[in-house]
Amino acid sequence: MKLGSLIVAGAIGALAVQAGAQDSQANPPTLRGTNCEQFLDAVEVAAVAARAGDKATADEIEAASDAQDELIITLFWIHGYQSGKTGNPSLLDQQWMARTVARMTEICSAKGNTEMPISEAVKQL
Repeated sequence: MKLGSLIVAGAIGALAVQAGAQDSQANPPTLRGTNCEQFLDAVEVAAVAARAGDKATADEIEAASDAQDELIITLFWIHGYQSGKTGNPSLLDQQWMARTVARMTEICSAKGNTEMPISEAVKQL
């Protein structure tokens, strides 16, 4: 199982918060290159293939791989931000990643937060 699949598995439960949210429109990149809407889109794309398992199409697998790459870059940035802010780096492991994706999904899914830059959303962790 790919690391990204484990991360996404931890976030699938948090996706229920996002269900029923209004359709999103493309937003320009923000300071860190990602806003909440883009983060949520990446989680959803990665989750589609994770939920499909062996039945995922080649296109779904490729899209999920790209989304997982975006998520891991964002997670590395979040880890660095938190470590620098606290001066106490946490262990960067699969559990931390899964918890962080789930919590960021909750934060970004909150009403009115979709256009919030990730650099602002991370302050609510």
